[in-house]
Parts: sequence; C-alpha cells; structure tokens
Amino acid sequence: MVDGFLRGEKLFIRFLLTSRAFDYYPRGRVDYNGEGKPVVYMSPHVDEKFVEEIEEAFQLTEKPLIRYDGSEHYKCYLDRK
Repeated sequence: MVDGFLRGEKLFIRFLLTSRAFDYYPRGRVDYNGEGKPVVYMSPHVDEKFVEEIEEAFQLTEKPLIRYDGSEHYKCYLDRK
C-alpha cells in the first residue's frame, strides 16, 4: 500500500509540475558563496517555514544564508495578479 501511495503521489506531483508553465510556482535555488557557505536565493513568496525542507533535500550541513530575490527571474503567478 505504501508503494502505491508513493507512486500515486509522484504521479500527482508530476502532473502539477507539468500542467503549468515553468514560472507558475514560486521558486529558488541553492548556491554556494566564495567561502563555500550555502546560500538560498528564492522568491519572496516562498515561506521561511520551507527552509528546513530545503536544507534536508539538498543535504546542507550548515544553516544557509537566505536571500529573498524579487527579481524577474523569480517572479511567479502571484506577482502577475
């Protein structure tokens, strides 16, 4: 049952991600500065409560510097209302 749930969940996530333009959802990226410290650049629409999930997903071993970036690169449907 667990495998079926995970497979269904993955299909649903794939549907959500492919049924919209690439810039529909708020997004960001993880980078490293010149000192090797992690930096997360993200849309101001991404809530800080997701930082812990980002740290886990990217296996960051130290707290990243958070940079909310409102540039055109990170704009999403919330900016175009």
